[in-house]
Amino acid sequence: MKVLVVAHGWPAGNMESGGGRGDASVSDAAPEAGGSGTGGTEQLARRSALALVAAGAEVSVLAGSLVRAPATADGGARLTSGTQGPLRVLRLQRGDLFFDHWQKSRSVPATRLFRQVLAQECPDVVLIHHWIRLSRDLVFQAAAAGIPALVYLHDHYSSCLRVFRLAPFGNGPAGKAPIGEAPIGKGPAGEGPAERAGGTVTCAEPFGSGCISCAADLFPRTPWVSLENLHLAFASHGRELARELRLARAVITPSRSHRDLLLAGYGPELAADIGRSDEAPGRWHVLAPPVLPFDAPGGVMENAPAAAPGYETADEAGDAAAAAAGPRRIALPVPGTPSAGEAAGAQAVPLVLGCWGQLAPHKGTDLLLAALDLVAESRPVELHLAGGCEAQYLDELKLAASGLMVHFHGPFERADLPLHPVSAVHAFVCPSRAPESHGLVFDEALALGLPAVLPRSGAFPERAAAGVPGDGPLATDAEVGGVLFYSPGDARDLARVLERLAGEDGLLLRLRDAAAERARALAEVSVDGSGDGIGGGSGGEREWGRRLLDLCEAAVAEGAPQSPAADWFEEPMALELERQWDAALARTPPDELGA
Repeated sequence: MKVLVVAHGWPAGNMESGGGRGDASVSDAAPEAGGSGTGGTEQLARRSALALVAAGAEVSVLAGSLVRAPATADGGARLTSGTQGPLRVLRLQRGDLFFDHWQKSRSVPATRLFRQVLAQECPDVVLIHHWIRLSRDLVFQAAAAGIPALVYLHDHYSSCLRVFRLAPFGNGPAGKAPIGEAPIGKGPAGEGPAERAGGTVTCAEPFGSGCISCAADLFPRTPWVSLENLHLAFASHGRELARELRLARAVITPSRSHRDLLLAGYGPELAADIGRSDEAPGRWHVLAPPVLPFDAPGGVMENAPAAAPGYETADEAGDAAAAAAGPRRIALPVPGTPSAGEAAGAQAVPLVLGCWGQLAPHKGTDLLLAALDLVAESRPVELHLAGGCEAQYLDELKLAASGLMVHFHGPFERADLPLHPVSAVHAFVCPSRAPESHGLVFDEALALGLPAVLPRSGAFPERAAAGVPGDGPLATDAEVGGVLFYSPGDARDLARVLERLAGEDGLLLRLRDAAAERARALAEVSVDGSGDGIGGGSGGEREWGRRLLDLCEAAVAEGAPQSPAADWFEEPMALELERQWDAALARTPPDELGA
């Protein structure tokens, strides 16, 4: 079984160039130094490819890239190739401008290269994790070549122009004011209802024309596109992505909550195109990736204050050698007790928190700092942040963190987490505003045996309650499997939960024990909607790969769907629109683009 895994980016890893087919459009270039990204979807795509290999499949990869190809008259695109362990990895670099923008979701040069890859690699089936940076017609093109495809949906790209179903809101942490008073409404004029979710406007509207105004502030703004042409572009975008889901032999999601939110988001206008069944969406499968264990545990906490806090690190201007040596792994005393070696009445040990992953507005990093500012008024609290961050947002975060005990550690490697200062903490905190489809950072906290503070949104309630006795919705202040919840997007409620974590006798120890128990139980993987979604180790990864391969084999047995051929003029027209878009962008003053 030959499987082509497709994603919008690929972790760099150890890449070796070479392996080209001699085609002029394939460049055996050196591995990309950056631009491919290592977000959660990219990591899961790579894991799925390796799990399929372990299950017996032959796998090659096509990945998009943030690296722009050399510009050509038609916008252009090129492929670079290399190997990564058992995987042959092709990277598709687009040459047009702002290819992440929803209005650039169709790319004729990328489509043509995808057809070439299909002809060269000759896969039996295609597993698509994302379309962005590639083109929105991949399943359609595979079907035209007689190859069935599956899609694995990790976000809301197929039903939201903003991807994360978050309506516009002021998400910069200017000053010290707690975030959480976002405007309610679908767009600048407030047209279309939205659902208030604890301070963040989480859109519950079905995909429709109101989405155009919601996405109007995305950079770059496009003042050269008329309203009529915007509606035409939106209709084409939605119709062609719906066609992708209709033609896919299986649609996979990592959680039930994500599946349900996606199905609700498509709405009646797209339901027929998607081919969903309101009673039993039989082509939709919940396939949760397993939790990967670490070789070492996370922060350790004692019942008594027998040691200093569990890390030692140089400050930003301090000893570089000490910083390079990393944290010294020792036990954490309970917050609120005197520091080790100090007499009663001495300064209390702070509540030490860790937050890692992408630092970005939709991930709510500024919201966490706002909550920290509220907690710090009454008790000591310390925060360690690790992850990549855009320069402007990082400057804003550091301004918001002034006067607080906050350490910025920068990018990290997952393998380093067990001995990283960000995990030598009392608890992990996820401040994400976006409803997470799975939450790899929660996986990592689970594997580290750390208590977690999570937003009550997306897959988190479902995953935290998995395998825990009890039925029905979780109580607001429920302690579930080492997890506490707060209202998503609400800095004040997050501060309330952190206050409780620091001050309630025995709470942190109970959460620690429950989290440690779950870490010890990472042995089996849940692979469908009936299981708990918590599992790990090599056995879990093998089972996940086997189930993915089962779906691939079922798709091959069913064969590629019949689909009408595209009209001869569609690609030339689309290519001309791409040229006009880039040319108009180049003529538009920066202040009109929203820069």
